[in-house]
Amino acid sequence: MERILRSIIQVGSKPDAEDALKNWMTLCEYDIDFSSEEDNKIHQYIESFYSQMSAPPDFTLVREFFEKKDDTDTASRLDEIKNSLFYIRTNFLAIVRTEQEQQQTKKFVVLCREAQTVAEHGRNLEKPVNGKKIIRGVHDAMNYVYEKMSNFTRIEGGEKLEGVISDDAEEVLDEFDLVSRTNKFTDRNLFGLEPVDNVCKGHRAGEYWIHLAFAGELKTSAALNYAYNNAMVYEKNIFYAILEMPYKQLRRQIFVLHSSHGKFVSEWYQQDRKRGLHEADCYRGIDYRKVRDGELNDIDLERFKKVAQDFKASAKGKIYVWRPEEETTISDIKRRAEMFHNKYGCDGIIIDYLGLVKPKYRSNDHVVSINNVVREGRLLALNFARGKTIPVLALFQMNRQGKLRADKADGRYDFAAISYANQIEKDADVITYTYLNDQLRKEGKFYLGCLKNRDNPIFDRMVGKIMWQSKRMRAIDTGTLDMTNKQIVDNCNLISDMTVEDLF
Repeated sequence: MERILRSIIQVGSKPDAEDALKNWMTLCEYDIDFSSEEDNKIHQYIESFYSQMSAPPDFTLVREFFEKKDDTDTASRLDEIKNSLFYIRTNFLAIVRTEQEQQQTKKFVVLCREAQTVAEHGRNLEKPVNGKKIIRGVHDAMNYVYEKMSNFTRIEGGEKLEGVISDDAEEVLDEFDLVSRTNKFTDRNLFGLEPVDNVCKGHRAGEYWIHLAFAGELKTSAALNYAYNNAMVYEKNIFYAILEMPYKQLRRQIFVLHSSHGKFVSEWYQQDRKRGLHEADCYRGIDYRKVRDGELNDIDLERFKKVAQDFKASAKGKIYVWRPEEETTISDIKRRAEMFHNKYGCDGIIIDYLGLVKPKYRSNDHVVSINNVVREGRLLALNFARGKTIPVLALFQMNRQGKLRADKADGRYDFAAISYANQIEKDADVITYTYLNDQLRKEGKFYLGCLKNRDNPIFDRMVGKIMWQSKRMRAIDTGTLDMTNKQIVDNCNLISDMTVEDLF
């Protein structure tokens, strides 16, 4: 520990200011505990100094601070630190990593012992969790370990976070060459609605996309279609934080959504026509409510079994759904998503929805709290996995006054509909909305519009088709069903094997 503290303090201008500052920035990326009281005091002073000055403190200033406070123990500890060796750059990184590994090992051993105690003897909690004051048994022990696992998860590799721009000319050219020669959508997600994707060219890493709608007007359905398209068609792994419905409900919706895949619709629609069913009754997807209530007839049940097995076998990417047991913050979502990223690689995060996320810092002002959450979501997109960045799609609900104005404006929302969360207008890269009224619901249609598109033109409001049985969403004027990776690269060419024109 002496070497770490010595390397971020200057003694006779050594290490030099730039190296000491880089050491400090490296240390900030790691979770190091300064267990002794004196080391913790010194670290807190140094942290305050760097925060205010963005430069390293000199040893004499640090010692003088504690001498004035008559803290002789800490001053003596500083003398020990002064006589230690200092390290810079990769050498400093090596000792920081070694220290963290040692601390993590000790913590993990303690965690395992605590879990053993829970399993064998039980443990009293200071505060009840899910109504339980005492946890006991293997199940509770496993949950106890799982809740603590995020403390042992960290990302060791990230993106470049800083540099002199003029020195990056070769990197910029190499980056363009790589993108031009390979799949142009490898680092981005598609929404799955062609009019949107043609303008936005995908949802890029680091972009904060907020989708708005009034209650019951396809917020979650839009997010589910986004997750399904990117996992099933584009081979992406999506982390879905669901805060307002049970895990089983969302899981059921995903499987029903798959029942509207073109390979099922094309085959089973024709089968139903040959059976003499009326066109309106022919297959367009499994009815979600009948799956929920266990009311599928024999034919639909057999079809649903095939759909479920096909989804298991053919899904190219993974959709990981996480529903927290209690109120959660953006930081909690980030930790869980990074755990998922460590195992599978994470290509996108969905937050359903921002209004239910707890702000990191409490405020009595609801508007301030909401805006803080919105801002934290922006930082999640930029700071995920030590700067790797990631596409974040967050949902948010329009206010009632905005809905009333949209009803009078042919379904066109304005920014006033989110006036109580004005940070959305500032922080979001893309702002979209869906709109429904009674007539659109009856016709199985919806509007999808755009309020902001920072890096591209604002696209025209589109008319979409929704199959209410399965909540599958399409662009109504294209006939798009599903796209292969090759077709994505070829400017999102459309599959042409559909024979049911009126489906869309």
